[in-house]
Amino acid sequence: MFGSWINRLLGRERTVATHSPRPDGANATVRPPMESPAAHRDPERDHFLAQLGADTLQDSTAARPLVEKLRALAEEETLARHIPRLPTLVPRLLQALRDPTRSTADYVALIRDDPAAIAEILRVANSALYNRGTPLQGIEQAVARLGTDGLRETVSRLAFRPVMRRDANQALTPSWRLIAKTSAAAAALATATGGARFEAWLGGLAFHTGALVAAKALPVTAPPPTRALFEARHVLLPKIARKVAQEWEFPSAVVQALDAQDKPNGASLGAIVQAAHRLALVHSLIESGRYEAHEREADWLAGSALSPLADKAWAALDQVDETD
Repeated sequence: MFGSWINRLLGRERTVATHSPRPDGANATVRPPMESPAAHRDPERDHFLAQLGADTLQDSTAARPLVEKLRALAEEETLARHIPRLPTLVPRLLQALRDPTRSTADYVALIRDDPAAIAEILRVANSALYNRGTPLQGIEQAVARLGTDGLRETVSRLAFRPVMRRDANQALTPSWRLIAKTSAAAAALATATGGARFEAWLGGLAFHTGALVAAKALPVTAPPPTRALFEARHVLLPKIARKVAQEWEFPSAVVQALDAQDKPNGASLGAIVQAAHRLALVHSLIESGRYEAHEREADWLAGSALSPLADKAWAALDQVDETD
């Protein structure tokens, strides 16, 4: 969800090795370019396996009952019984933030009676992303420091807290930190392309709601790491996410971006969300030790119009607070 385009691809440099000339005067041997690890890595699969503590996908039918339940969940007409209502403050504040006549004082008046919102706004305003050396204690100064986009993003984070339960199916439950990374990277990519930062941020959050709802509705503690489950997750969770976004009345652009998950193009919001999710997975896999640190230099967005902007997303990923 950056001002100038960065004309730089992230990848390994070509390595050329020459040998001493043969007696027959043949030309020196040239080694082919080193292939990027991104060519053979699948971050989504590797993250799925990491959550289950496994190394490879199993060709087994052991997860068939769970796959069928997941498919049935995706086909439900409404998911209302599986998702909590948004906190009352959230729609009121988001509506106020869309009104150009509202002031910081108006936002503070809405927030004052919500201790959770005050605590989160102060935390974010004093985080590494916004703090420039002067800690803030007052909500007025914190709101001013965040600005409209920062306040929107912080309030959106609050909306997702109720569904962030870690007592369910680990294979289908992303960490809040991964969600925060996806939204931060999406916002950075959108800013770089001149797109809508807040919608990209919200799209990054909404992307994971399918996994969160599935985990709540299908509480299996140790599912087998089968290929069938992984592939079902890849196909069905975005469908669930779209339904959640619609039932929560997210902006139409966000719903459309989730609709475009299968075939994103160019620098559309759907393409931005997918690219952000991919980079967030790689960042998390490096952080956990599953990938080597140098692998972030690979071109993980090869073939995408967003590839030259990957460094902006990486910068945003590095700034996600450790408490997320």
